[in-house]
Order: sequence, then structure tokens, then C-alpha cells
Amino acid sequence: MGNCTLEKLSYRPGDRFAPIAGVQTVTAKRFLHVDDSNNVHLEGLNFDRERNMYFCNIYESKIMKVDMQTKEMSVFYEFEDKLFKPAAVKIHKDGRFFVCGVDSRKDNYGEHGGICVLDPDGNGFSKIVSGISVNDMVFDGEGGIYFDNYQGTPKNPTGSIEYLSADLSERHTVIGNMASPNGIALSTDGRILWVTEINSGVLNRITLENQNYSTTPYKFEGFYGPDSASVDEDDNLYVAMGRQGRILVFNPGGFLIGQVLTPRRDMGSNLGTTHPMVHPDRAELYFTVHDLNTAEGANIYYCGSYAKGNSKAYQYA
Repeated sequence: MGNCTLEKLSYRPGDRFAPIAGVQTVTAKRFLHVDDSNNVHLEGLNFDRERNMYFCNIYESKIMKVDMQTKEMSVFYEFEDKLFKPAAVKIHKDGRFFVCGVDSRKDNYGEHGGICVLDPDGNGFSKIVSGISVNDMVFDGEGGIYFDNYQGTPKNPTGSIEYLSADLSERHTVIGNMASPNGIALSTDGRILWVTEINSGVLNRITLENQNYSTTPYKFEGFYGPDSASVDEDDNLYVAMGRQGRILVFNPGGFLIGQVLTPRRDMGSNLGTTHPMVHPDRAELYFTVHDLNTAEGANIYYCGSYAKGNSKAYQYA
């Protein structure tokens, strides 16, 4: 899986601070073909400590596992409740799997959504957050959880970012009045929380120590807006654009410095780019993709990234 044959994002003068050049663009390659169907939508890509890959098959309520050496794919877990649609997989330091899910009903009340926990072998199911749709979450350095209350529109911003303590005993609202917060990522030092709002099309940079310094550094264009997000070890932020066939990359200050395109996006192929994750051992970006208009089905794509993944993240530290 070395990146010698991949197009790679590389720093240019100013990229680490205040860019002076246009946005750098590379095109990703297919890493794994998952399914031929356009009705298979993927999300929630992540790696465990053995560097196996996991991702969510949303509509089929499954978590898939991939051996990165052989590319052998298997079902890690299938949810009995088919109204629980898994959208993100995060792995605790002790090996447990925390899975975010949204309620698939159109009214989106969230009764079937929440966060569930699985043992490392995929057994021992329990639910720790119920009654709301949760699209994504991130652990802080102590094992506490920031997660999104995935609801709200620009005219009725009822969504929020919630925090759940490491012992799961206390929960409070960190940010309110949001229009369907979706992607959530934490800086390597744990001080900056990045949040995308898919329904208002904005990127929020939240200073956790003093929210008076929080900003909204970017307003996205087009439909369908920003989806999931993650950081690399240099604190660059990778944001998937849900129906645009591209990943946008921001430096730690929130400046747009790069973008990764899917092949044949100009012809309407591979537009469903949903969840990016940089490999923790090497500078390679992997992301989930589903096709909407042509016959390319569901796939995992990859390219070279600015830096390796965030090895300081809670699950790897």
C-alpha cells in the first residue's frame, strides 16, 4: 500500500500558515471495491491497533472489517434493529467499539439512534446514548466523548454538540443552535474541536478553553454539504463533501489548502464521498465513496496525504 504510485498532497509555501497559492488538487485511486450496487452507502471508516480497516454499510446496518494486507472483507457486526443506521466507528483504548447511529425514519426523532458499545470481538452489545440520532463522535485524551445531536435546519437550528464523561455518568451540551452537526474532529493537543454543519454548509473551529475565540472559518458551496472529518498528525483537517466527489483539506488555521477528487466525478460518478481517515502509520488518506448516478457502486479510495494520521489519538495512544 505504499504511496509511490499515488498522487500526493504536498506542502507549498504558506500552506502551514496563510496560503498564497491556489488550492492544490490530486485525484484518488480505488483501494477496494465493496459492492456493485448504488444502494450501498458507506460511512465511518477507521483503523484498529492492528491496522485492520472498519467502515459502516449504512443501509444494511452492518459494520465491515477489512484486512489491509489481503483486502479480505468480512462482516464484523450486523445490528438487529434495522432502524439503527451506523454512521461512525470509534475504538476505545481498551479495544471496545463505539458505534454512532442515526434513526432511519424520515421524521428523524432519533428514537432508534444513539451510541452503542461492542466488545472487541463484536459481542456484548449495550447502548450508552439513546433517543437521538448521532452521526459522529470523537474521544478526548481522557476517554470522554464529544458527539453530535444530528438534527436541525438553518431556520430551526435544534442540533448540538454534546459531551459525555469518560465514566459515562455525566453529559452536558457544549454547543447548541446548530443545523445538523455532522463531522466532528479534535486537534492533536485536544484544544480545538472541528464541527461541520451539513444543513448550513459551514465549518466551525471551536476553542474549547475559551469559546469566545471560536470561529466559522469556512462556508462551503453547493449541495450536498460537509460530511465527516478527521485530522492528521500536522493538524490538517480533511472534510468529506457528501455529494460532491471530493475531500477538502484545511490547515490548522482553517485555510483551504488542498482537495482530493474522485475519478470521473465530472461525469457524475463517485460523488458520495462521506468519511475520510488518514492511516496512523503512513501518509495515506482513505475515504468511503458510493456512486449515485452511474454504475461504479460502493468503494474505498485513497491517495497520499500531507502527513501521517494522528497517532496521538485516544485509541492509539
